[in-house]
Amino acid sequence: MQAQRHRGTEAQRHRGTDSQIFAVLLALCIGTFLLCPGVLWAGQPSLTEMVERGEAALERWEMAEARQWVKKIEAFTPLPAEAEFFRSRVWFYQGEYDRAVETIGRAVTLDPDNEMYQGYQGFFTNTRLATQGLESVQSEHFTLLIDREKDGILIPYALEALEQAYQVFGKQFGFTPRERVRVEIFPDPERFYHASSLSRRDIEVSGAIGICKFNKIMLLSPRTLLRGYRWLDALTHEYMHYVMVHLTNNKAPIWLHEGVAKYQEYLWRSPRSLYLNPVNETLLANALRENDFVSFAQMDPSLVKLDTTHQVRLAYAEAASAIDFILQRVGYPGLQRILQHIAQAEEQGAQQAIQEELRLDFAAFERQWKAFLRQQNLQEIPGVYLEKYTLKDRVKDEEEWGLQEIRSQVVRNHVRLGDLFRSRGRLVPAVLEYKKALRKSHPSPFLYNKLGKALLLRGRYAEALTYLEKAKTLYPDYVTTYTNLGILFLQQKRLAEAEEAFTEAIQINPFDPQVHQGLYQIYLLRGEREKAAQAEKTVQTLLMR
Repeated sequence: MQAQRHRGTEAQRHRGTDSQIFAVLLALCIGTFLLCPGVLWAGQPSLTEMVERGEAALERWEMAEARQWVKKIEAFTPLPAEAEFFRSRVWFYQGEYDRAVETIGRAVTLDPDNEMYQGYQGFFTNTRLATQGLESVQSEHFTLLIDREKDGILIPYALEALEQAYQVFGKQFGFTPRERVRVEIFPDPERFYHASSLSRRDIEVSGAIGICKFNKIMLLSPRTLLRGYRWLDALTHEYMHYVMVHLTNNKAPIWLHEGVAKYQEYLWRSPRSLYLNPVNETLLANALRENDFVSFAQMDPSLVKLDTTHQVRLAYAEAASAIDFILQRVGYPGLQRILQHIAQAEEQGAQQAIQEELRLDFAAFERQWKAFLRQQNLQEIPGVYLEKYTLKDRVKDEEEWGLQEIRSQVVRNHVRLGDLFRSRGRLVPAVLEYKKALRKSHPSPFLYNKLGKALLLRGRYAEALTYLEKAKTLYPDYVTTYTNLGILFLQQKRLAEAEEAFTEAIQINPFDPQVHQGLYQIYLLRGEREKAAQAEKTVQTLLMR
């Protein structure tokens, strides 16, 4: 008994010592964890692995996941340069430019010889400067940054088109973004260049007036271009790029990216795609006749970097028609499966995905796509105008641009004489001079509008309409045509057609007061007082500029 009691006491004593040691070790571990939160437990990824996983999420524009990795990384102190660099990019992609500039500054301080960090520091700083003064306006699914004083008129049209695209594309592709999409509209080219990484050449040769990059949409105000441009289609085009990034984990090849975006850009306002307009039809017909295509490989890394405006426009037409071909074969469900396959593939590219869905290798796909084009019986339309975007600082006004487009001095003289007669109210000789100009010139949307407007003023509506429709065919994006059509229909009390024409003009250049004045008159005639009051307010705003 004594021995047993002794042994029991000894055991109890050792157990007490063990407990005390365990308590001390536990306290030391807890203290170490509290003092050094970056301590890793078994199976936990290292800081380097965390940064890599965060970068992968950022590459896919999965911002919620990227923010989670930022939170985990911030448990480590102090942070190395690569971690600060990653954090700065997350802030930038979220539009938090002040935090981005501050954080990239720390990365540069930690690694002052890193030229990549320095480049990002300059870019982040320039973007912050370019977006200063832009006001935030929100709709249900979008955040719009805009210069309200200069471009406030764009706000309702922009948000309405984007929300419409959100609904249409969501139904077609089975995807809608979880967070509001950031959209920045820049009031001048210089600020757009700094924020977008595009150049004047990209705008004027390639027509790059918008871009979807850095988890946001950026657009140049149509106010800055001489004749405006299809800015609402451009917004929805870029939104489709945003959707594509998420659907494919940012791994779609450029021809597929641009093809889907070009095909879809019209669908916010039309039940069918309008990509096959007279210009694109002519480009594709010519490419078939000459067997001179821009190959899908040539489109990488960007259509913007192709050499000529002709190549850029042809590439867009080809890519959109390839999507049309895919949709004819497998519909939107099949296109969704192609995009899902691309997202799940280890490498970028669409060839394997297309082969899986269409049961065609890529060479056979290209052959059958071109056969599909030949079956369309595409026609080359003489005189179609291949638009080049012109910034306002290049040309004084539309009259100067129109005369520059006319190569013959004789034709220019007829136009100037016609303008002189019209300004003096002598419409009969004005019409004669414009007709002489047309007979001695190639088909010209500028001249068709000159003649159409003079005939309109004479009350010869049917003949005026003939010439304005010709202008519309040759140059579907020429805003003056739609303005003149709106005036013509309004004078004939064809109110629905007048409203449609004026609305089309707004989709190209909403800064012309006479377009809104026309809508004001339509709404008054219909008794739609609220709409009339809004149109009148817009007219006054524009006249006060």
